[in-house]
Amino acid sequence: MSARRSLSFVAVALLIVGCEQQAAPSTPPSVSAAAVAVAPKCDLSVGPREVVVSAARRRELGLDYWPDMTLAVDRHGDAYTFYAQNGGDTRIIARSTGTLDDPVQSVIPRIGVQKEKIPDSYNGMAAVYRDSMTDTLIGFSYTERHFPSGYGFYGGTGILKSTDDGKTWTDLGPIIQDADAYDPAAPHVGGQYGLPLIVGDYFHLYFVGMGVARARVDDVIRAAVDRDALVPWMKYFNGAWTEPAIGGRFTPLEMKNSAWSAYRASIQPVSNVAVYGSSYNEYLKKYLLIIGQWPMTTLGNDSADLHLLESSDGLVWENELEIEHGGWAAMYGTIVGTGKDPHISGSDFYVYYTYAPTNGWWADSQLARRLVSCKPTVRESTQLTLGVRADPVKVAQNAAITLQTSSGQPVGGATVEVAWSSTSGAGEPTVFALSGVVPPRSRSALVQLNYNERNTGPLVGRVDVTLYDARYGETGAAPRSIPNGDFRQGLVGWSGTARSAFSVAADADGKRGLHVRAAASEFGSLNSPAFTVTPGASYSFEVTARVAAVSRNIGGFAIIFLDAQEVARWTIIFNDTHVVRGVTDASGSLVVPDLPTTGFDIRARYEGDATHRSAAPAFRRD
Repeated sequence: MSARRSLSFVAVALLIVGCEQQAAPSTPPSVSAAAVAVAPKCDLSVGPREVVVSAARRRELGLDYWPDMTLAVDRHGDAYTFYAQNGGDTRIIARSTGTLDDPVQSVIPRIGVQKEKIPDSYNGMAAVYRDSMTDTLIGFSYTERHFPSGYGFYGGTGILKSTDDGKTWTDLGPIIQDADAYDPAAPHVGGQYGLPLIVGDYFHLYFVGMGVARARVDDVIRAAVDRDALVPWMKYFNGAWTEPAIGGRFTPLEMKNSAWSAYRASIQPVSNVAVYGSSYNEYLKKYLLIIGQWPMTTLGNDSADLHLLESSDGLVWENELEIEHGGWAAMYGTIVGTGKDPHISGSDFYVYYTYAPTNGWWADSQLARRLVSCKPTVRESTQLTLGVRADPVKVAQNAAITLQTSSGQPVGGATVEVAWSSTSGAGEPTVFALSGVVPPRSRSALVQLNYNERNTGPLVGRVDVTLYDARYGETGAAPRSIPNGDFRQGLVGWSGTARSAFSVAADADGKRGLHVRAAASEFGSLNSPAFTVTPGASYSFEVTARVAAVSRNIGGFAIIFLDAQEVARWTIIFNDTHVVRGVTDASGSLVVPDLPTTGFDIRARYEGDATHRSAAPAFRRD
C-alpha cells in the first residue's frame, strides 16, 4: 500500500478534512526527498473573498450550523462529495455532492455515528480515506464530551468506518487524548483533537497547540478495514516519537522565522493555536498547513484569523502568510486543490472556510473561499515597530509607528490601522450601537446582558458594568427605550440566571442604571421583557453603558430575535476600543497622539499592497 492516499481534514477550534487513495504518480515524496526538492521561487498571493454558500441558502438546506469544522473533500472523476459538521444535534455529519463552485447541490443534512465507544456529545467525521482494496471509507473523527455544568468541552479525535460510501458511520474509538483525562467535575475547554496529513509512509495528526502524533498509513488502514481495530499512535516529544498519543506529552512544533510569532506570544499562548486544513503542494514541493489565531487582547476589533504555513519535512513550519483577517471570525480553513486530486495542491489552490461577518455567529455565517496563487513577482516583506513616548506639551502619550521593508527601507504612503483600549479605570457612560435586518421569522425580541458565558470569545474576568438604557428603532426611526429599558421600574420585567449580581441604583453622578458586579468565576445573564419587531425591517439597537477596563470582552449586550424560541442574536461586546487610520510619511512613520498616560493596549496593522506583503501586527501593553 505504498500509493499516495491524499487526505484533507476538518476542525472546530481546529480540525480535519478528507481524502482518497490516488495512483502512484500522485504520491508525494518522502520527508527526506521533499526536504531537498528544488521548489520554484514565487509569491503566494491571496485573492478576494468569495461567498460560496450564503447563510440563507444554508438554512434552506437544513444546514443550520454548517460547516462547524473544515470541509472533507472527496473526488471521483468529475463528481465531488463533501463532508462537514452540522451542529445543533447528535447527528452532526452533513454529506453533500456538487462542484467546487456549488458544493451543496444535493444534501443529506444529518448523519449520526453508530456504536460510539465513549459517550460523546458531539461526534463528527473530520477526515476521510478510501481504501482502494475494499472501497471502505476510513474517517478521522472530531469529538466533544460536554460537562454537566454546561460550560466547556473536552475534544478528541478517533477513527470512523463506512462501508456504504459515507451514508452511515461506525465508531472504532479514540486515537489521541490529553494528558489530563476528562473530569466531569472540572469543566474547561480542553482535550486534544487534530487533522491528518500523509508525510512519507505516515499519517501525521496535527493537533491544537502545534503538537503532532503519527502512525503508519498502512497499519492504520489495514487495522480499521480488516479488523475494526486501532493501532497505537506516538506523539513527537523532545525530538523523537516516544510518547503515546493516549495521555502522552508533546513538544510544540517550531514556527520558524515568523514575524507573527512575537505578536502571537504577546496575545495568545501556543496552546491556543488551532490547526485546520493541510495539503501537499506538488508545485512548491512542500507541505501546507492552515492555523487559526483567536484574539486574546482587550481590543474589540480583533477577529479570528487564518494563516498559512509551509514545511519541507512536516515538523518545522515557516513562511507564515495571512489568508483572512476581517469580520468577526474566519475558521476551519480547508485547502482544496483544483486538479484531479483536491487534496494535492498546485500553483493555484483554494482555501475554503467558515466566515462570520458579525458576532451573530450562525445567523449570518457563510462558506467562503479565497484563491491562493503563486505569482512570479515577489512582493517585499514588511515589518512594523511601535513605541510610546510622553507628549512634550500635553498630559498624554503619543504612539510612534514605523513601517519598513525587511531590508530596512521606509514604506511611505501606506495606510496603517491603529487600535487602542484602556486596561484600567472604571469607564465612562458611553453610547454603543449596532444595526442590521430583523430575521424573516421574528416578530419579537429581547435584550440580554450576559457575562463570563464565553458567548463573545474565550476571555473571562471580574464584572463591573452599568447599563443605563437599552433602545430599539426600525426603518430609520430614532431608537427609543425598550419596555423598562431605563430601569425606572427597577427590575420589573427583567429575569435571568444571576439576579443576585444585579442591582438598580444611581451612580456617583446621580444617573440611574443596572449595576452588575461579579467575580471572574461567576457567569450569568439577565433578559429584558420581550417587545414587538417587524420581520425583514432594518433596525438600530443602542445601549448607554459604563464598562470597567477589567470587564473588557467578557460579555456583552445582546439583542435576541425570537420566533417562539431564539432565531438569532447580535451582541455589543463590553468594549470601547478606539480605532484610527493614518498614512505613513516619506520616512515610513506615523504618530497617533493623545493616548492615556498609562494602562492601555495598542496594536498597529498593515494589510499590504501590490508591492508589499502585509506586516505582522505590532502590539504593546502599556
